[in-house]
Amino acid sequence: MEFSSPQMFGFVVRAILTITFPFICMFIACKKFDGRIFPFVIGFVAVNLLVIPRALLRDMLVPDSGDFTMRLVLSSLIGAFCEETARFLMFKYMLKNYDTLTDAVCYGIGHHGMEVIPSVSFCFDAIATGSKLNSVGLETMLAGLSAEEADALVKQIEIYTSIGFLEHADVVLSWIASLAMQIAWSVLVFTAAYRQDYRKFYFAAILLHVVANVLLFNTIISLIGAAAMCYIAYRVAKISELPVSKSEYY
Repeated sequence: MEFSSPQMFGFVVRAILTITFPFICMFIACKKFDGRIFPFVIGFVAVNLLVIPRALLRDMLVPDSGDFTMRLVLSSLIGAFCEETARFLMFKYMLKNYDTLTDAVCYGIGHHGMEVIPSVSFCFDAIATGSKLNSVGLETMLAGLSAEEADALVKQIEIYTSIGFLEHADVVLSWIASLAMQIAWSVLVFTAAYRQDYRKFYFAAILLHVVANVLLFNTIISLIGAAAMCYIAYRVAKISELPVSKSEYY
């Protein structure tokens, strides 16, 4: 059992893309669409602020046993409520001077980045495990481990070695779907924050977020769902008549 060079290369490329993808998107937003950095940063930070309250609510409200679908929907509803409420509050109070639709897009990119970047630890662990495996061999790695630890390590190596180009490509495509949905929800909540008669779109964002978590169970369906949500957000943004970018002020 060993890591082939293509397998190792795949994890290296995926690790690089995991870290750089949100920043590449933000660079494009800044260069092409007058994007601004601060909403991106706030999107990053807001996700971290959600961790504790979201976990507490799930501990209090989601039962440990029972119908799986009910628990999944309830957990998804709590997560969507926390994320979209934080998004609304950030737009309403933290980003008062960042009041363009492009700022909403930048917030969505930041939110997405904070969700994606921590997953790079999977790639780093695969690279480290593969390097050690190729260097010292499986028997040396298993030496001194208990039967349970050895079995867990072998299973983990089997997972890493089973991942090929198509699996890496699927992950990258899932990022595109996730990014598109985060941007769509950001635009919907942004219009709710800046147009009092558009408050319903805050609730629409929560509903669409739950739908994404519960029903969009593979990458192809997620891409289709993301396209539909982006179209909804586009139509809402268009009729809201909110400024698209800061250049409209000049």
